[in-house]
Amino acid sequence: MKNSSQESKTRQVPNLICLTGIDGSGKSTHLRRLSKWLEEKHNLKSSPLSVWEIAKNPTYHKHPFISDRNAVHKYLGMLHPTARALFIFHGLFESFDLTKDSIAPIVIADGYWYKYAFTENLQGQDLDWLLAICGRFPKPKLTILLDLDPVDAWQRKPNITP
Repeated sequence: MKNSSQESKTRQVPNLICLTGIDGSGKSTHLRRLSKWLEEKHNLKSSPLSVWEIAKNPTYHKHPFISDRNAVHKYLGMLHPTARALFIFHGLFESFDLTKDSIAPIVIADGYWYKYAFTENLQGQDLDWLLAICGRFPKPKLTILLDLDPVDAWQRKPNITP
């Protein structure tokens, strides 16, 4: 079992960029465009980081609460804030570990922990508790907030992601 200092050392990513913002602000779109631009213009490969990267791990290919997004969304809707936050952060930590296997020198996070901590706080979870857990995630070298008017965001993405 790793202790706290060992775990934080293994989770350091020297070039972590985070794109964050509300649902519909264009995080995933900008992540794809930034990744393409970095490769075409600067010959730099990047690896995406989202809570869903965990599903790419062969260990979880058949796991019903990870491989099937609809089942995950349904399950998350049944949980109270503490259990839901722990499940989501578990997925993000596992997804982050997968980026360590990539040869890409840059990791681009889609929403990162900010998205989930904010949402869980709005659902009633204590902010200090959330921040204590999220303090285990590596700090990005650069965080970009995609600040889009909520009306425009709803037009881009009319369905709510649970």
